[in-house]
Amino acid sequence: MSLEVKPMPTLTRDPVFFSYMIRLISFFAVVLFHFNVAVTQFYPNSMLIGKLSYANQTVGDMAISLFIITSGFSLEMSTRGHFNIKKYLAKRFISIYPAFWVCYILVGLFGDAANLLI
Repeated sequence: MSLEVKPMPTLTRDPVFFSYMIRLISFFAVVLFHFNVAVTQFYPNSMLIGKLSYANQTVGDMAISLFIITSGFSLEMSTRGHFNIKKYLAKRFISIYPAFWVCYILVGLFGDAANLLI
């Protein structure tokens, strides 16, 4: 039995690495944006972390767009021309549909409990 050691991909050879890094940065920007919204809701005069805007768009708005664009690029790069729409839709259905029903049932059972917290 022989072990084959593959070399680590270098940054110049792997364009998908950069898209993952951009997605990671945009993910944290979206999380920071949502954190700021939650803090502003309960503490209107508080000092916010990362309150940046450009051309009347917040960093969170731009990060969401960037995340969606880089996700599409990563999906395209991962298929490398071997895309099967039936297989893709079947995987999405299997991964999303059961979770949808779990959430639907939980909201149906405990949906009124959220009103008690307010």
